[in-house]
Amino acid sequence: MGSRLLYGMARQGLLPAVLGKVHPRRHTPHVAILVLLAVVLVLAVSGGPDAVRQLADATALLLLTSFIVVNTSLIVLKLRRGEPAGAFEVPIVVPALGVRSPSPGRSSEG
Repeated sequence: MGSRLLYGMARQGLLPAVLGKVHPRRHTPHVAILVLLAVVLVLAVSGGPDAVRQLADATALLLLTSFIVVNTSLIVLKLRRGEPAGAFEVPIVVPALGVRSPSPGRSSEG
């Protein structure tokens, strides 16, 4: 996800253009993938014994935040007057449940 974010921002001119290059055969943002790999490796190696757990926690938080933003955007679009219907429509309760945060104290760990 991070490499695609770097790629998209580079394509919009927000980051250096080299991050927006794609591999000629695979059509993947290989430069952005390598840059992100280097950053993650440096953080994992230099962060001490608990670094990988902290990186995993940060990644999970970023993914959940992205999920909430996407679902909130869908709710806004569904409630906006004059917005044309899309090719695939879901009831508003579906993104509303996606935005709902889990209750405190509950976790997926046993």
